[in-house]
Amino acid sequence: MDKSPWRKNFIPRVMSDIGAVVFLFAMIPAVYIFEIGVVFPIFFKDSPSWLLYLHNVLGTFALINVLGNYIGCVMVETSIRNVMMPAQIPENNAGWFVCASCESIVPPRSRHCYICRTCILKKEHHCVFTGYCVGHKNHRYFILFLTYMWISTLYASYLNHHFVWSLIGEVTWKHLIRIIMPAAVIVLGFDASLTQVYIFFYSVTIVGLMFVSVLLYQQIQLVITGVTTREKSMKVQIYSRNKMENVKEVLGEKWYLAMFIPFIESKLPRDGVFWDRWITSDKALDDNKSF
Repeated sequence: MDKSPWRKNFIPRVMSDIGAVVFLFAMIPAVYIFEIGVVFPIFFKDSPSWLLYLHNVLGTFALINVLGNYIGCVMVETSIRNVMMPAQIPENNAGWFVCASCESIVPPRSRHCYICRTCILKKEHHCVFTGYCVGHKNHRYFILFLTYMWISTLYASYLNHHFVWSLIGEVTWKHLIRIIMPAAVIVLGFDASLTQVYIFFYSVTIVGLMFVSVLLYQQIQLVITGVTTREKSMKVQIYSRNKMENVKEVLGEKWYLAMFIPFIESKLPRDGVFWDRWITSDKALDDNKSF
C-alpha cells in the first residue's frame, strides 16, 4: 500500500544534476520575463492592445504548465520505497526479480538506478534536468513538461528571431559568432551590451527548441507504442495495447484535463507493480521472460 506520493528529498545527489536543475529553474522564468517584458511590447507595439494582452495570457498559461509539470516530475515519488511488495515472487508472473542493492523483490519493468540508489517503477530513464528518474508515476509530468517546453521555445524562437535581427540588421560573421557563443562573448568582455544579452536569450531558446524536439519525438513514440526506452531497444512490446490505452497508461484516465492542468489528479489505470501481458505466442513469452 502506498504511503506518501511525494518525494522526501528534492535535492539531486550528483553535482551534474544539481547544475542542470539550477540552470533550468533559473532560465525558465528568466526567458518568460524577457518575452513578456521586452519582446512582446516591441513586437506587438503596432497591434491592437487586446492582441498583446492575449499573448501575455497565453505565455503565462504556458509558463504555468511548464513549471507545474516540471515540479510534478521532481516531487512525485516513483521508486519502490513507499510501495508494499509481496514477500515472495508471485507465481506465473514472469519478470519479477530480486534486487541485490535494494534487498527487495522488484516487479516487472522496474530497474535499479545507481544515482537515485533505488529501484524505479517502470523506469524510463534518469533525467539530469530533474535530478531524478522518470518512471511510472511521473512520466505524465515529464512528457507534458517537454510538450509545453517545445511549444514555448518554438514560439519564443520565432518572436526572438524577428526581434534580435531587427536590432542586429545585416548578417555578418561577427554577428553569427555572437549568436553561436553568446555567453562567452559576454563573460570574456567582448560585448556586454544589452543587445548581446538579448542575443543570449535568443540562442538559449533555439538550442532549447532543438534539444526538446528530439526528446519529445522520442517520448511520444514510446508512449503511443506502450514501451520504455529499454524495452524498445530490446524489441519488447508485450505490455502495449492500442494507442489510446497506451496514452492513458501515462497521462491517466483524465488525460484530456491533465494535458492542460498540471495540478489535477489523473488516476493511472495500473499501479506500476502488476502488469498484464499482451502477447500472441508462447515464443514471445519465452523470448521476453526477463520482462
